[in-house]
Amino acid sequence: MSFIGWVPSISFAVLITGGFLLQAYASKQIGQSPSISMAYVVALLTNPYFLSGIVLSFGSTFARQAMLVQSGANKTVLLSELSVVMMYLAALIFFHEKGGPREYFGATLILIGTIFVGVK
Repeated sequence: MSFIGWVPSISFAVLITGGFLLQAYASKQIGQSPSISMAYVVALLTNPYFLSGIVLSFGSTFARQAMLVQSGANKTVLLSELSVVMMYLAALIFFHEKGGPREYFGATLILIGTIFVGVK
């Protein structure tokens, strides 16, 4: 796959990871709710980070569609897993979560598999 072929996959991963980060940040700002209440839903829907995250997540749908057109369904499923690695790294970097050897190994396997599938 040429560099141009990787553009939809990388775009999807960036958009979905950005959406995840913004939604997670909004949830941390608002706080955990023991149950879903109307006040919690209103707080989410009026939070600009949450709404921006929804927009980015929705935008990733178009990048995935481009992947489907370009690579077919079987490769799209595998290439879109790059977003899993990006979300994991984003959680480590931005939310200072701890990762262990199993998580690092799993993310490495996903990354290697994604590259293996993406290269012809």
